[in-house]
Amino acid sequence: MRSKIIVMVTVMSLVWSVGAIAAALAQGQSADAELQKFQGTWVMVSAEMDGKKVSDADVKQSKITFVGNQVE
Repeated sequence: MRSKIIVMVTVMSLVWSVGAIAAALAQGQSADAELQKFQGTWVMVSAEMDGKKVSDADVKQSKITFVGNQVE
């Protein structure tokens, strides 16, 4: 279950970051400036899977880290 959550968080984060960078480019802003907003480690605060709340213990263990243009 934890691996499903991590995959879901990773996919959602990538979709969100690609959309934000595309919006920045459309507005003439630097993609690097927009990418800097994502740098660091992000921790999930809540989650649902199949319409049910994911346990707080699993949520607190789920993290994603952005380093440059890489997701770790």
